[in-house]
Amino acid sequence: MLIEKIAENPKDTAKKIRAALKMVFPSFDHFNVKAGKDSINVYWVDGPLKPDVQKVLYRFESYPLQRGNVDRKHCLGYEWEGQIYVGPGQLNAFRHMSEERRVVLKGYMLSESLDYDASVDERVAAERKAIKEGFLQGVMPKCNPELMRDQKPEIPRVDQPAKEPIYAAGGKKKEEVQDAKYNEQTEPLNMAVVLPFIKKNRIELPLNHPALANYTSEQRFKLAILQMMHAENFPMENLVNNRITVDEMFTLTANALFK
Repeated sequence: MLIEKIAENPKDTAKKIRAALKMVFPSFDHFNVKAGKDSINVYWVDGPLKPDVQKVLYRFESYPLQRGNVDRKHCLGYEWEGQIYVGPGQLNAFRHMSEERRVVLKGYMLSESLDYDASVDERVAAERKAIKEGFLQGVMPKCNPELMRDQKPEIPRVDQPAKEPIYAAGGKKKEEVQDAKYNEQTEPLNMAVVLPFIKKNRIELPLNHPALANYTSEQRFKLAILQMMHAENFPMENLVNNRITVDEMFTLTANALFK
């Protein structure tokens, strides 16, 4: 028997997420959960680590991932009290780290011969270890499998069936004929892909700003692309105030373009 899927207002989904966060992190009540037209954003400072909060959001995901993007064609919904609800398409977690905590974490990672700017995953792993060893205070999730998922639901990639070979004159496969013609060429093909790189003087990057001083070359490239795409509407203040990282902003933009 098929269960009917119920379209849910993002505000109602947000209420459930607030309640779930209180149950999973009972000692932390500083989450700011905001519902948009087709999204829910969760903001907080320090406190729980982002991957732990993300597991709660995965519990309320309605759309699966396929090949790295949100798949709008296959709406799964999420189960809640015997019903299947279809909530917003984007559930995002944005954690801000205070400057005091950042300084302590940098010092800890330096003592462990780790690079603070290496990657987000390495930084999270180091912070989790620092909490476990007592160098930092932390908020660990209360084990609640009913309200947490390890990953976003995914639809496995379906391999296309093999095509029947096409035969040319003489009984040979068309691919074999094409290979023979290619091998007969005396000069190699001159193929190249031209990338439209942007001249440096066309983009004004605020690289002298203290908040952007530690950006890697990859992050600077992402920032340049985002500035070019958003032009005057680029939300630079969100980066400066650490409301969102350039990596997170790049991911949201990519998902919006290719979903």
